[in-house]
Amino acid sequence: MFSHINKYTKENIIIIGLVITLIIAIFLRFKGLNFQSYWFDELISVTFSKPSNSFSHMYNQTVSDVHPPLYQIILWSWYHVFGFNEF
Repeated sequence: MFSHINKYTKENIIIIGLVITLIIAIFLRFKGLNFQSYWFDELISVTFSKPSNSFSHMYNQTVSDVHPPLYQIILWSWYHVFGFNEF
């Protein structure tokens, strides 16, 4: 029985290492994410994309901006799906 586990581990050592690295990276990325508040440019994005704004209102605010409105549309959608918070 253990010979199958050893064989699988030897054949897939790179994949196992990548999965472990990915899990550690995700943990380190999200650890303490909500300890800092928004920066100035993030506050502008939040102001445009807050879920209390209608889609047309958000789009009309950002269409005249220097940057294309795709990011604001994605952020507005994200807030509607996952909630309006810093995390």
